[in-house]
Amino acid sequence: MNVVSKSFLEANNRKSNLLGPKEHLKIGAWNVRTMYECGKTAQVVKEMQSYNIDILGVSECRWTDCGSVTTSTGETIIYSGRKDNKHHQGVAIIMNKKAKGALTEWSPVDERIIVARFHSKYAKMTMIQCYAPTNDADDETKRTFYEKPQSITCKTPRHDILIVLGDMNAKVGNDNLDRERVMGKHGLGTINENGELLVDFVKITTLLLESKDGKILASESQQLERWTEHFKETLNAEHQADVPAIEQFGIELDIDIGEVSRDEIRKAILRLKNGKSPGLDAITAEMLKADIETSTTMFHELFRHLRTHDTIPNDWAKGLIIKLLKKGDQSDCNNWRGITLLNRNNLQNKTTRLNETAQSIGLTINEKKTKLMNISSNTIQPVYLGHNIIEEVEDFTYLGSMLSNTNGTAKDIRARISKARYAFCQLQPIWKRRSISLKTKIRIYTSNVKSVLLYGAECWRIIQSDMKKLSSFHNTCLRKICKIFWPNTISNKDLYHKTNQCCIETDIKRKRWRWIGHVLRKGNEDITKIALRWTPDGRRKRGRPKETWRRMIESEMKDLGKTWKEIEKKAKDRQMWRVLVEALCADRHEDTVGMVVLRENVLCW
Repeated sequence: MNVVSKSFLEANNRKSNLLGPKEHLKIGAWNVRTMYECGKTAQVVKEMQSYNIDILGVSECRWTDCGSVTTSTGETIIYSGRKDNKHHQGVAIIMNKKAKGALTEWSPVDERIIVARFHSKYAKMTMIQCYAPTNDADDETKRTFYEKPQSITCKTPRHDILIVLGDMNAKVGNDNLDRERVMGKHGLGTINENGELLVDFVKITTLLLESKDGKILASESQQLERWTEHFKETLNAEHQADVPAIEQFGIELDIDIGEVSRDEIRKAILRLKNGKSPGLDAITAEMLKADIETSTTMFHELFRHLRTHDTIPNDWAKGLIIKLLKKGDQSDCNNWRGITLLNRNNLQNKTTRLNETAQSIGLTINEKKTKLMNISSNTIQPVYLGHNIIEEVEDFTYLGSMLSNTNGTAKDIRARISKARYAFCQLQPIWKRRSISLKTKIRIYTSNVKSVLLYGAECWRIIQSDMKKLSSFHNTCLRKICKIFWPNTISNKDLYHKTNQCCIETDIKRKRWRWIGHVLRKGNEDITKIALRWTPDGRRKRGRPKETWRRMIESEMKDLGKTWKEIEKKAKDRQMWRVLVEALCADRHEDTVGMVVLRENVLCW
């Protein structure tokens, strides 16, 4: 039990029942600015009594150290403040006699967070009183703050009623797109950075699923049944009464359909890539290669048996469905489905032709998942799918990437950070397990979290503020995996060395230039290569030119003294291109001498 004047046994012997069917409990939160001034505490308590509040969370009380006091009217105040005798920040919880009688334990975390747990006959209640840094605070201060309530919520018993209250210094605005489960539409203004951190924190602590009729499914078995029901409805198409007659293809293809030889099996096994995730049988490529002759014999006998008896094992008919969030409320199964995107050029004719062709072979376009986005066009004419107008939107999620009609990537980056944070939270049991080595955890992080974070990063136009957000998230994840929490600190350079990682800016640059090399090796008629160097017609608006993706690429080429023609020539040779990419992406944390030698090797070509 933490910082309490009575023993744990005495606390449990209390008879107060804070929560119950016939009990009324009033909880409030107030930033009082200060309780250090004379008479201010009595004024706060009087206001609490006038509103009949049972428990009041207080922000910025400005008391130092931590402890518990009792007022002349019987209220109990537990508080947590600074340790350096400076009267700044500070949080407290004020309880009336009834609430004090149900208090079982409390913990002063720091000058911004205090935690209390209350007893009840029906359910225990854990309360976290917070006072968050302002939106102007540096990223490290805000990151450190949000680490603590997340850690506390992970340790809170699952059956407890969890209440987080206080002054979060955040604006969430009225746009709840992709946040329907955690916020409404009645906020003021637009969401700020603190608001995004608050929403992401709430998302992590409310990973629930809803049934078709809107009921919350809390247990794992109920959620599994709901996913089974959803994918059966989605993937199993209804039987079509009129099946179109498709003519049989007359030309026979020259394909060897004889028995599979041992040599073919051996070559196929050796071509398998190492380090890949196994299937449902948990057999990796490394396991098959460990004894190539045994594996070859096993598969050869299996294929011979299947060919002789003309059967397929039942396990081969099973598949593993991976859920990928596209947009909207995470608790709604319909927001975890594929979507459709169509072009605008002569869009109505193409849409009509596509719909008619699909219906002729028994397919139906999903009207709810088909959207229209207008970019740099004054056209307001609606587009129809059948008899219904296609909804026009400003933002659209396509294959996991957020597209916006403002032509920016800031929204996509925010969405990727949110999805990566969700993935990282789901792997909390892995990060906590001591039996798993740090090297394995970093591999899991790279394949399951960083891949989500940097999905589509090859085409991002990144500004400094977006890069700071990405770097902050990346460094925070690495610190959590290494169990480096406040007040322990580590420099980013030492962190990267410990985890064998590099800064996120280097990862993005490496992905971008690898993709550019892939495009430059394509034929001149390929649409992606044409778009890489394409310049639109017309004149730009007056004013300073915006930093575009291509200007960013050309700036990096200029650092090496290269032109587009030279770069395209280097891309033809894959080995030379790899060296060039490493020169462009030389990490600022690497050895300086090694960077200079690498650059000289590239420049001498």
